[in-house]
Amino acid sequence: MAKLGAPFHAVYTAEMARAYKPRLRAFEYMYERLGCRPEETMHVSSSPRYDLQSATDLGVRETVYVNRGTEPSAPYYHAHEVTSLAGVLDVLGI
Repeated sequence: MAKLGAPFHAVYTAEMARAYKPRLRAFEYMYERLGCRPEETMHVSSSPRYDLQSATDLGVRETVYVNRGTEPSAPYYHAHEVTSLAGVLDVLGI
């Protein structure tokens, strides 16, 4: 986190949730702790299969696929596709 140089509101790990991909429990743990619903969040990932599919299944409406060329695109699971994290800023209008 320190290397990213960005502030984080909270950090939750799979170890804390005692749940690992592709189980949805890690996501549910995070939403319980944050006190919000999936449709109130945006999920950004470079893994359609293990992250964006789970986020979509839980009801996240705003999803961003960071396509680094390592996995095939899966348009059903993302609302936006970018090639780097900098592209997320464009999605957010920043």
